[in-house]
Amino acid sequence: MRLLPLSFLARSLSSCALALAAAGGLHAAPLEVTTLTPLTQTAPTSKTPPIRRFPFVSGLDAHVTARINNLLFIETFEVPAPVHTSYGLREVSEEVWQHQPEIDFQVQRNDARIFSVMLSTEGCGAYCENYTTPYAFDAANGRRLGSEDIFTLAGRTALSKQLKAANLTAIQTEIHRLQDEETSARQRKQPPSEDRTAALKMYAECAQFRQSPEYGTAQGKLQIQTQALVLSMERCSNHALRALDNLGDFSLRFSPEQLKPWLSAYGRTLLLGETPATAAPTTPWGQVLHGKISANMPVTLHLGPLSPDGTLSGSYFYDRYRKPIALSGRFETGTLTLTEADSKETPPPRLVLTPQGEGLRGHWEGASTLDIVLEP
Repeated sequence: MRLLPLSFLARSLSSCALALAAAGGLHAAPLEVTTLTPLTQTAPTSKTPPIRRFPFVSGLDAHVTARINNLLFIETFEVPAPVHTSYGLREVSEEVWQHQPEIDFQVQRNDARIFSVMLSTEGCGAYCENYTTPYAFDAANGRRLGSEDIFTLAGRTALSKQLKAANLTAIQTEIHRLQDEETSARQRKQPPSEDRTAALKMYAECAQFRQSPEYGTAQGKLQIQTQALVLSMERCSNHALRALDNLGDFSLRFSPEQLKPWLSAYGRTLLLGETPATAAPTTPWGQVLHGKISANMPVTLHLGPLSPDGTLSGSYFYDRYRKPIALSGRFETGTLTLTEADSKETPPPRLVLTPQGEGLRGHWEGASTLDIVLEP
């Protein structure tokens, strides 16, 4: 009898373990999370060094963790993830640090089904302010999760109405509070407050816009925590008026059981641990894909979410150079057309692609026409 090499057996056992974990038949170990920091220290003149901490995940399947790491890095820093933790954040440009001098993270869930993390960033424009960005991934395959994956269409519609109604109630309550303050100030014969007047105008315009058809069925931001899901709606204020906005972002918190009537079959598998009834979603929107142009030029493509009108943006990188090339385009009648947004060529190069499951196939069209194949 011929004995199989140990390396072959190890690979086979690893593949079986991953398949069982994806099917819900094995409790896979949580992903390992390493904290990356810049390799260089801040200037000695800096009194308080900025907080610069970023997650890097590793685990049994390098393909899965690469999907997660690349999406987090590209959306945050416009650069693919480093191949090893020893690289730290050295590829993050000084221009990026100038606009977001601080960044930190908190893992919100890390188990066999879901990995989720909240990024906290200080962004600087006219002045600096903090904001948060939640991310959630299918731990079995590294796919980024969105509301359209977790909920049915009817569920998304119902949750959107509930979120908007609760948000409008909060806005109206704040308007009444400010109006009461204004009335009280007039009774005391105090001069009008410019800040209060500006805040009242801001909230009134916000409430009017959020009830208009143009606002649509806003889904809000989705956080997946260990025992809850949190849906958040953006604040009313822009950057310049942030100091006048006492409400900030508005959130509603739900337990998975509360959401059960609105969950898709895939959502019930992820959140409730039910036996999979259907395969995982396979659309490429909001994901990172890898492939080749002309079979010999490795590239990485990042796609943003698909808007209701069919538009979307993204970027792609030649893996050899790791520099972002911005894209904008539209998905229409089954074809995705992405044009290089900053190209000085006439006409600018473009990618003409057809979705095939989670992947894309088509052509890069510029000085010549080249085949391109992309997969998760």
